[in-house]
Amino acid sequence: MSQMKSAFERAMERAEALGALTPEEKLKIEFQPRGEAAAAGHMNGKAGLASSLEACGPDARPHFAAGASRVLVSSITLGLTEIDQERNARAFEGLRVVKSDKKALERAVALIDNIQSMYRQAYGPTVEHARQETRQRMEQGLQEAARTNPGLSTSGTDVESMPEFQGRLAQAVMQFTSQYQGALEEQKANLEATA
Repeated sequence: MSQMKSAFERAMERAEALGALTPEEKLKIEFQPRGEAAAAGHMNGKAGLASSLEACGPDARPHFAAGASRVLVSSITLGLTEIDQERNARAFEGLRVVKSDKKALERAVALIDNIQSMYRQAYGPTVEHARQETRQRMEQGLQEAARTNPGLSTSGTDVESMPEFQGRLAQAVMQFTSQYQGALEEQKANLEATA
């Protein structure tokens, strides 16, 4: 029977096949996945991120923190729902554990909070405006179709239940969201680059 190997063992075998690794490369290969796993556990409510970081030697901590940071930063969203907001708060909590430049971290968190807050405030009114505008355009299109085709009856037609309406509304919402998502992704990149 073949013996099951861990991801670390397989990575080490591949790396050794490519040539000798420096001690720094070995630390990176070993501790970034550990940081990723600890951060994933943190995001799922498991305690131990700080103790896992502390258990690493001083040379391994930056690699552990880099892996954890990648997972935590990728967990941050625009936070439209309460669940999303709680998840973001959990990610920020984890980043406060693994990041060493606390001032830069708090500046980045404040910028992200601002983007998220502006998005949440604008979301409802923007979606409602897009809904009304789309409904009006589609009703006008139906009226025009009825005028050019006298046998076509459009009375009682609920345009909001039409797939075309849903598609146009979804497109307007995606366009609105993409503006904020772009700003968020820029700040997430800055956050991940923070020491």
